[in-house]
Amino acid sequence: MGDQKLMISNRILIFILLAGLSVYVTLYTVSAYQIAGRWAFDQDGKGYWRYSGGMTLFPWPTGPKDVLLPVIVRMGIVDEFIYLYLIKTGVLILICLSLWMLTAIYFLKTILPLLFRRTANNWRTLNVNP
Repeated sequence: MGDQKLMISNRILIFILLAGLSVYVTLYTVSAYQIAGRWAFDQDGKGYWRYSGGMTLFPWPTGPKDVLLPVIVRMGIVDEFIYLYLIKTGVLILICLSLWMLTAIYFLKTILPLLFRRTANNWRTLNVNP
């Protein structure tokens, strides 16, 4: 009985982590697309910021922090990778959708049967003891 409760709590913990990661990636994706659409552009396969102002896409997308000067600034390596290969290609959206699909499948295959089993056990108990 103790092993079964531990297994159930592990499954619930995995589901909570998957759901939390999905929410985080979704919020990151929305924020990154907003920042990139407003402040970034690419030219000749390189990523640039439209203004100077300390913008970044990693670890969390942030807009300008300082005074905006209309100067073209080259992105850092990580920002450029995120912009060119994850945002411009749509891979970030695919990652986001894949995480939500994985979370939904995990819920349907693992968590939902646990809920139905508990409900069925409660219903049998109620019918046995009138």
